[in-house]
Amino acid sequence: MKAITVFSAAVVSLMASARCDGADLPTAKEAPPVRKTGSLTKAEYLHKAYVLGQGIRPPPRYTGTWRTWHENGNPRSERSLVKGVSHGPSKEWDTQGKRIATGEYRNGDRFDGSFRQSYYLDGDLAKHCYAVDSYSSGRRHGPYAEWTVRGQKLAEGQFADDKRTGRWRWWDWSGGRIAVGTYKDGRPWSGRFASRSDKQWRVQEYDAGEDVQLRRLKKLSLLELSHIVTNRAQHKSVRWHATLELARRKEPASKPVLITSLKDDYHSVRGAAAWGLCQIGGRDAQDALLAFLRASLASRNWGDLTRATEAQKELPDKRALDLLMECLKVAREKGHNYHFRYYAAEALGKIGDPKASLRLAQQLDLSIDYSMSRDYLYLDAIRKTKGRKATPVLIGYLDGLVTKMAGQSLKEHPRRRGRKARQVHCNFRVYGLTLSALEAVTGRKTGTGSREDVAKDWKKWWKDKSSEQPDEPSKE
Repeated sequence: MKAITVFSAAVVSLMASARCDGADLPTAKEAPPVRKTGSLTKAEYLHKAYVLGQGIRPPPRYTGTWRTWHENGNPRSERSLVKGVSHGPSKEWDTQGKRIATGEYRNGDRFDGSFRQSYYLDGDLAKHCYAVDSYSSGRRHGPYAEWTVRGQKLAEGQFADDKRTGRWRWWDWSGGRIAVGTYKDGRPWSGRFASRSDKQWRVQEYDAGEDVQLRRLKKLSLLELSHIVTNRAQHKSVRWHATLELARRKEPASKPVLITSLKDDYHSVRGAAAWGLCQIGGRDAQDALLAFLRASLASRNWGDLTRATEAQKELPDKRALDLLMECLKVAREKGHNYHFRYYAAEALGKIGDPKASLRLAQQLDLSIDYSMSRDYLYLDAIRKTKGRKATPVLIGYLDGLVTKMAGQSLKEHPRRRGRKARQVHCNFRVYGLTLSALEAVTGRKTGTGSREDVAKDWKKWWKDKSSEQPDEPSKE
């Protein structure tokens, strides 16, 4: 009986030892029951992920160890979650069962160790790749590598305190060497450096921190640069830099090429061409930029609309007045928060036509907390346009702003430290700009007293003004 007991103890010991040796490889038996924790067994995960093709994520506010598997049944990942947020150790394996990353999360952020991130090269599902990143105390630090799921290395290098450093190497999908370069202080310093854009490799050569290709472009004539810009066989990035070089030179002779480039198929070339025409100026440049604005508005191309309105800000054209106001209308209706609405407001302010004041005033929005910088631009433009029709909108805006500022004082927040303090300073600045815009629009000085008294005074004045005999129709 004693022998049997000793034998049983030995078997239990061996089983425990085997379990410890294989602790890195989670199995279906180790996963907690589905009904108790919300996790999935191996069989359930494989069926849902690879048979049904469902995207699988942990349940909301899940706490415990979440495991995933590759299609061949080998473990893929294991990480600790606390209320749905990654916190604690994590492990990653490749399809062959080899561990490729071991790290630790802190409150959802990568903190220490190595981590894997999957991606598809050029968005092609057939080109499944992954990157292994190293972290130390929450910052990128240590070796970095990118691989295909077949085991072909695509890139490798080092990070030091969140910056690329030392020697980096790149390979293509077939394993051919593309580039080797050295980083210094996070910047390309010497050698060749590869990047991927528009489903093709772009290789840049650097010497002592300077882009060799840009150095060559600076030595080319206007004619040679024009040939590069118009040559669609050149890499898009090269054509963009050539367009920028043409723009920097501010030569009137380059205007025909820049005007033609406003219809280029690459957005960066169009943007550089618009900027260059602003630098050179002239009636023909204004005509081209006006047509660019009209076409961008008609096509609802928000990127081009941003470039076109920025060009109007740099080179104002009174003929663009109605188009710029239409930009504000479109932005308001569609709810787009692109920069073109701000550039349009600045351009309207520089044009200074009273017709734009009301449309600008209608863009003011008190519901936006903290960042009211958009209202700075609108109020400044209204002040410059001086359109009287904006008066009731401004007075209503002032009344709401004063209510929002009730009890606020700069003495309690002498410095802009913290969100609440920045909000208070922002409100006071908007308050001053609103009064300035009202004075410019009405020609009336603001009375003295508290903010509440000032708002009541403006409301009373407008009420009395409205009850008087109406003036002659405005020409606005």
